[in-house]
Amino acid sequence: MSPEIHEAAPWTEVDRGVARRLLVDSASVQMVLYSISRREHHPVHWHDADQIGFIVRGSGRHRIGGVDVPFSTGDSYFVPRGTPHSFEPDPREEPVVILDLLVGPPELRNEHRPAPTGSSGDRVA
Repeated sequence: MSPEIHEAAPWTEVDRGVARRLLVDSASVQMVLYSISRREHHPVHWHDADQIGFIVRGSGRHRIGGVDVPFSTGDSYFVPRGTPHSFEPDPREEPVVILDLLVGPPELRNEHRPAPTGSSGDRVA
């Protein structure tokens, strides 16, 4: 496989106060930069692909599979495919910036799927 260079796409809003910028979209991985306003949260959602992330800036709470996990600048995380998760930034901080990787073929790298109604953040797949 030969190396690929991708021009970053523009920022797009995906939820209120949540913007994303696609950096890489290859056959095996997608790299996305997210910005989450300190006054908003990224609601519960899940992906068909494994997700690996790095907190570039900010702090708050990441709910992964029903467990609250505090995060701050420099932390990283892994979310197995099918696991509902959400982000809630600390409202006293700057916006949270996250570098995210979705690992798997394109057909499994859906952007976000709402978790089932009433989900407590437990695994759905």
